[in-house]
Amino acid sequence: MSDPLDAVAPLDDKRSTRQVQWLLSRATGTRVLDVGCGVGRIAAPLSAAGVDLVAVDDDPQALGQCGGNAPAATCVQADMRHLDMPPVSFDMVCCLGNTFCLLHDVDEAVQVMQAWRALLRPGGVIIIDDIPHDCWGELTEGNWIAGVADDGRQLVWDGCDVVFAVRAAADAQRSPMLDAADRRMRLWTMGALRLLARVVGLQGPVHEPRGAVLVFSDPVD
Repeated sequence: MSDPLDAVAPLDDKRSTRQVQWLLSRATGTRVLDVGCGVGRIAAPLSAAGVDLVAVDDDPQALGQCGGNAPAATCVQADMRHLDMPPVSFDMVCCLGNTFCLLHDVDEAVQVMQAWRALLRPGGVIIIDDIPHDCWGELTEGNWIAGVADDGRQLVWDGCDVVFAVRAAADAQRSPMLDAADRRMRLWTMGALRLLARVVGLQGPVHEPRGAVLVFSDPVD
C-alpha cells in the first residue's frame, strides 16, 4: 500500500492527476496560494500554465525543490498556521497532499481557516483533499487491518477522537495508543468539516469527485 500521507508523493498517480487537471480547469486567470506546497506537485503544473501562484512551505529543502520545479511561482518559507500576507489577495487557497490532516487540533483548525478566509477575494475558495472519501476508504477497505500496513508501518489512534499517527514500524515496546513522540493528524469527517465551515462563515464543503477535492466557498453578499 502506498502511504496516503507521504511527504513527497502524498497521493497515488491517478488521484494526483485528477487533482491537477481539475485545478487547471478552474485556476486560469486567478491568483492561487498553495499552502504546504512540498516539492511542487501542484505549484509546478499550475504556474507553468500561467497561473499567478504563491507556494508556501515550512520545509526549506522541499521549498527549494519547489522553486526548481516551479520557477515561475513565488516561493515563501512559512508555517501554514502563521501566514503574513495581505488580506483579500487570493482567489483560491489550496491545502492539498493531505496537509490539512496536520491540523489535528480543532480550535487551531478554526483559527487557521479564519486566517485563510481573510486572504480570499470575494467569492474565493479554499480547496482541500477529499479526506472523508479518500482516507476513510483506506481504513474501511481493510488496508490497515490491525493497524499495520503491508510494509510494516503502524497506525495508532487517540483513545477518544479521530486523531492518529503513522509510525515507521510497529513497536511492541510502545503503547498502541498515541504518545508524546507521535506526529498527530486528524482524519476529518464530512460532518466535522461542515461544522468548521459554519464556524468560520464559509459555504460547503462541496465534494468534487472529479478533482478528488472538497471546496469551501466565501459567500458573496
